Formats: sequence, C-alpha cells, structure tokens
Amino acid sequence: MQRRLAKYRSYHINYAAEMLELSNASIDMITKRRYYKKLSILNPAFSTPSDTEEFKRCCRSIVNYLRNQTRDNHIVMEENINYGFCKNMNMLKPTGIILCFICTMQNPLQRHADSANDGTVIPLTTA
Repeated sequence: MQRRLAKYRSYHINYAAEMLELSNASIDMITKRRYYKKLSILNPAFSTPSDTEEFKRCCRSIVNYLRNQTRDNHIVMEENINYGFCKNMNMLKPTGIILCFICTMQNPLQRHADSANDGTVIPLTTA
C-alpha cells in the first residue's frame, strides 16, 4: 500500500544528505568534521567542505553510494526487519488491548446469558 501511495509523490527529500550540509545545525560541527574526515577517503570534496551547490550534490551522491553499498548487507536487512516488526507491534497495541478487553468481558456475559436462559446459576469462578 505504501509503495502505491509513494509513486504519486513528486519529490524525495534526502534527510541524511541535508544533515551533512554545513548550513544544517542538527549535527554539531565536531561530529560533522569527523564524518567529513571519513568521507574524504571516498570523495575528496569532503576534505574542504563548503556551502556550494557542488558540495550539496556530493552529499547527496555519497549518501546514495553508502545506501547502495549497505543494501545487500545481512545485518542491515535484519535490523530493518526488526524495526518493521516493532513498528507494527506498537501500531497494533491499542487494537490488541481493545480485543483483549472484549474477549475478557465476553466470557462473564456469556455465562450470565446462559444462566438466564436455563434458570440455573453458573458461578463465575470455579473452586
């Protein structure tokens, strides 16, 4: 469903590339310098970061490169599966609570309805 809806979007925001840009303040400069030092091994443009359009293209390019390099990694795939499972479980939690409440209340109500039809009283607890 999500993929069908996603193909109607006309834009894609690369948040990781935006965070690597100098103008973005979501990551502090000390950490960015450490990232730039590591990324300069892959792309020399990171040795002298600037606020130009070329550097922004380099940021987008390096993020795409890293994403493609980790695509077939078993550990990354396993973590994505775990994330999806946890996300689905958290989204279904309210539904599960309501369903448990309904099932819990159904048994005493069913016993009460059965006792009303037969004329016999069925205790709610067995001792």
